[in-house]
Amino acid sequence: MRALVPFLLAGAALVTACEAPQDDIDVDAIRETARESARAGDVTAAEFGDDWPFTVDSGRLSCRAPRQALFYANGRTYPLNGAASARSMDHGYASLDRIWRDNPDIPGTKISVGPMISRALELC
Repeated sequence: MRALVPFLLAGAALVTACEAPQDDIDVDAIRETARESARAGDVTAAEFGDDWPFTVDSGRLSCRAPRQALFYANGRTYPLNGAASARSMDHGYASLDRIWRDNPDIPGTKISVGPMISRALELC
């Protein structure tokens, strides 16, 4: 079913586009939405256990050119790596610190987002 989601989203976008006046169709935006949907990856706290680095229970990983590792949760986009952080102002990404979980074993540190970055970059 997960494999069908990008096609369903693209189809819905095309149906919507067909109903719009020809001047209002943004074909590039429709294609980008379909590409981003195809590259997305759902993740949950249950899947990662104690290694889950966020204070939210679930979200979606994505990779956006050029190799920006992103995490989407609760309607916000969070940068996971330097490439994404460098574009935070341009794209309106929220600060990762808002949802980055403290490491209970090492006071003053956070749970590593390394596994999330790796998984997001696999989606590029």
